[in-house]
Amino acid sequence: MAASTPVGTVLREYASLVPGRLIRRYKRFLADIKIGNELVTVHCPNTGPMTGLLDRAGAPVLLAVSDNDKRKYRHTLEWIKPATSLDWVGVHSAGANALCRELLERRAFPSLGEYNSIKSEVKLGDKTRIDFVLHRSDGREVLVEVKSVTLVELCGEPGAHIAPENQGDETTEDLHGTWPEGEVPVARGTASHHHHVAIFPDTTSERALKHVTELKHAVESSSKKEAVCLMCIQRGDCASFAPAWAKDPQYAAAMQAAVQSGVKVIAFSCRLAPTKKQGNRATEPGTYNVEYCGEVPVNLEHGKAAAAAAATDMGTKSRKRRPPSAPKGKSVKVKGEDGVMTKSVVRFRFEPRISCK
Repeated sequence: MAASTPVGTVLREYASLVPGRLIRRYKRFLADIKIGNELVTVHCPNTGPMTGLLDRAGAPVLLAVSDNDKRKYRHTLEWIKPATSLDWVGVHSAGANALCRELLERRAFPSLGEYNSIKSEVKLGDKTRIDFVLHRSDGREVLVEVKSVTLVELCGEPGAHIAPENQGDETTEDLHGTWPEGEVPVARGTASHHHHVAIFPDTTSERALKHVTELKHAVESSSKKEAVCLMCIQRGDCASFAPAWAKDPQYAAAMQAAVQSGVKVIAFSCRLAPTKKQGNRATEPGTYNVEYCGEVPVNLEHGKAAAAAAATDMGTKSRKRRPPSAPKGKSVKVKGEDGVMTKSVVRFRFEPRISCK
């Protein structure tokens, strides 16, 4: 029988991560990182805009280093510490699949029930591959699509952000030391550390929309298929998950429709933690573990009303503007009755002349 996995379970071990400072991210897959006094170009394994992660000048980052001499860029950007959090945020999108695989093998999610085997990258249709398929003893299949979640909506008291004094060099133990089991540090000037809402996607995503739509179609077309959206939140400061109505309302609506058709949405979070006390982690390589933080509630309605109101307000403002197809008219100078030259706009289509000083 499936059993829950304890919070703090190690899902991945990093033998060594090299610290650095982000200078810039560009061309989607590249980033310039300052390691000590050296500027190094590294591979950035994230195709998205990384919304909310690049707002901090000189943000601390952690890099994995490859031993493969044939690689053009030996370093890979793995984790970043944005301006709004003391938690490290995992930016390696494909890394989420490895974390999910580990949890699926551990039977970590009781709501998935019993299954005998797990297959990766299974073809669904002509052009789609599902991340995982779980096979039950009765012949039923559970299609699992993984999404890496990095964006949060800050919640809690006003000022839920890192205070300016916390945005400098990070060499103190409260930023880099080990934490008591089940606890994570709270920065000065932040809201309660677990009040934030993880949201996905961080921009309009046709690919994500396609996947959730295909999961919906799969469960509707076959009684032997189940489907799950497994949301991997690669940061430990979130209390819940919601689709991003403000960023991609079409995807959010599609997820809601999929759930109504029987697709499950499971969200969990994980965090990066140092394995033991050592030297200055701001300058020296260190060993780290990715720890399981447990499942978080899913709220499909969060942000829906606010996004709808914002869209209505934007529509009202756009209607007040002159339509692009309306004629601009011709500007001429005329002398008024008082002898003062004024600018006059003569409209086409026999519209009345509008005069202004």
